[in-house]
Amino acid sequence: MDDSTIKWPIWPDFDESHTPLCDFCSQPGIHAVHTSQDFVHEKFQTQFGSINSESVGSWAACRKCDELIQTEQWAKLLDRSVGRFVELFGFEAPGLREHIGRIHNLFRQFHKLPS
Repeated sequence: MDDSTIKWPIWPDFDESHTPLCDFCSQPGIHAVHTSQDFVHEKFQTQFGSINSESVGSWAACRKCDELIQTEQWAKLLDRSVGRFVELFGFEAPGLREHIGRIHNLFRQFHKLPS
C-alpha cells in the first residue's frame, strides 16, 4: 500500500459505547458478517491529493441489512444506507447515492453468501 491509499470509512465502525455498527447503515448491533474479497473501489481527488477507496475484509450487517442482502433487495439496501447517512449527518452529500451504490455493486460482486 502506498501513501495515497487510505482506509476511509464513511462512518465509524463503533459508536461512543463501543457497540459494533453495521457497515451498511451504521445501525448499532451486528446480526451477520459477510465474507468478502478485498477490493479497491475507486481513486478520487480530494484537497489532500489522490486517494484510493478500498474495502478490506468482511462486512458486518445489522438484522435489517442482512435480510436485504440475503433476499438481494439491493435498491432497498441502498435506500437504507443513504437514509441512515442523512439521519446521522443531517444532509445528503452530492454524489453520495452514486458513491454508495458503486461500493454496494462491488460488494455484490466480491461477497460470498453462505451455502
